[in-house]
Amino acid sequence: MSALEANCRRLLRCLLLALTATCALGCSPRVVVRAPILYPARVPVRAFPSLLIAGNTLPEGDLIERLRAHLAKDGQHEVKRVEVAELESLREAGQISSLTLVLVVVPAIYDEPQSEWLTVPVQTCDWYYGCFTNYQSVYTQVPQLLGEVTLTVYEGPSARTLQTANFEAAVYEPDSPAARKQVIDRLGLLLERAVDVLASVTRVELEPVDEHPIVRDAIAAIRQGKWDQGRSLLEQAAAQLGGLRQSVQARVWYDLGIARWYAPGPQGLSQPAFEAAARALSEAIRLDGSSRYQQSYDGLKKARQRQHILDEQRRAATYNYSLRGATPAAP
Repeated sequence: MSALEANCRRLLRCLLLALTATCALGCSPRVVVRAPILYPARVPVRAFPSLLIAGNTLPEGDLIERLRAHLAKDGQHEVKRVEVAELESLREAGQISSLTLVLVVVPAIYDEPQSEWLTVPVQTCDWYYGCFTNYQSVYTQVPQLLGEVTLTVYEGPSARTLQTANFEAAVYEPDSPAARKQVIDRLGLLLERAVDVLASVTRVELEPVDEHPIVRDAIAAIRQGKWDQGRSLLEQAAAQLGGLRQSVQARVWYDLGIARWYAPGPQGLSQPAFEAAARALSEAIRLDGSSRYQQSYDGLKKARQRQHILDEQRRAATYNYSLRGATPAAP
């Protein structure tokens, strides 16, 4: 072996060792967990105890009745269907109370094929050059059945417009009764989801900290869905960071910030809970200016905005139902 080859091998070994050390310090695998999340209602009509629903129907399905039945299901609302022509006479007669919203549903279905140019391979052969492939643009149409529905919310006594929401659903099939029914079903589902507070789960990444046994236990608890227990352990771990490298401390603070975010306590992500989570993530950013930590901090601020909207919807419902002498159902 020549001296040059030996030097090259030594250099390669050094590079591999450096890469391994770097990954050990900063490239530890992340732990993916699931966290609960609430989305405020897009059209928060449940904040009012009395609802009138009007509009027009299509032969393919009755979206007005579907929305009426969905809103009445919890037993907390007085939901009545009326004709559009009745609304003005009801207002003039003073029969629409201040605790009533009017919902007008206007659906439509269109047969609108999509036109587009596609680039496709075309093979050409001749006796002299043999076979070769060219690419040509081909004009094509894709069948599309498009459904739209507009939901407009009015203040009952004054008919003042409070909100207008538009929804679309498409089925990429030729126009047929079955395809039209699919479109109506999808529009109905969009309407139902729009008036509800939606509970879901989201994908969250935590960073393992093998150097700290309490963090290992905390992440194990969170992976089992025990977010409150995991947060409690991480609070303990954050108070015992002496002697750990800054990068390790940053991972602990990051995990604690996430735990404070998704286990904020019975009041949800209130302003104090938001500030506590923000402090932990800010500390992680200070110790290790990872762009990922900053992205999480930005996501936390958006989550606080959602919580603020949800709190406003709850307060409105509580106030309106108190005027009626009832208690609104929990979302």
